[in-house]
Amino acid sequence: AFCNTKKNASYSSTIREVTNIDIEKTNDGDRLFFRVRGTNFLYKMVRNIVGTLVYIGSGKLPSDTIPFILKGLDRTQGGITAPAHGLTLHKVLYK
Repeated sequence: AFCNTKKNASYSSTIREVTNIDIEKTNDGDRLFFRVRGTNFLYKMVRNIVGTLVYIGSGKLPSDTIPFILKGLDRTQGGITAPAHGLTLHKVLYK
């Protein structure tokens, strides 16, 4: 539900586990800091999750919409794809 289709990419499964999402205001109070943790991610998945959460926070989508988006598996039901600027891969842990 939160993956964009990447040209020439095929996935054996699009099921991913997001283990935690934290949202904090930055020190200046003008921006939000999103921390998304999971086992792995699909193409533009984090940007789509963040864009959807921003839409919910701004009232453009109802606050209870996430379960319906996940169940429907329809990317178009979510919010925008958040812009890539400001996106940082902080840490990768290998098992």
